[in-house]
Amino acid sequence: MGRLEERLARRLRELARSPTPEALHAYRRALRRVRYAKELLGFPAKGEKRLQEVLGAFGDLEVLRNLLLAYLAGGQDLEAQAFLREVEKEREKAWRRALRALDLGLTELP
Repeated sequence: MGRLEERLARRLRELARSPTPEALHAYRRALRRVRYAKELLGFPAKGEKRLQEVLGAFGDLEVLRNLLLAYLAGGQDLEAQAFLREVEKEREKAWRRALRALDLGLTELP
């Protein structure tokens, strides 16, 4: 499990250096691997599971935002534009929650 934990630590350093949605997603993928390894070996992984959920909330909103942007590129839709504004507000909150959960001292969304 040492290699998985080293990769997780490296992803966290990369995220701290370059706080982007892509870096957060890479960290979440590495975290998932550590969590599954712990569960397989019978170690507690509640912290990893909870952190995955927090990070996943941002990821879900990121995917939804990108889908809305792609949809709106095809034409105007006032309801979709209003929904996009709400999604972006929630995405901002989720980004801050994710970074707070990681305790990086970062809050700004790129």
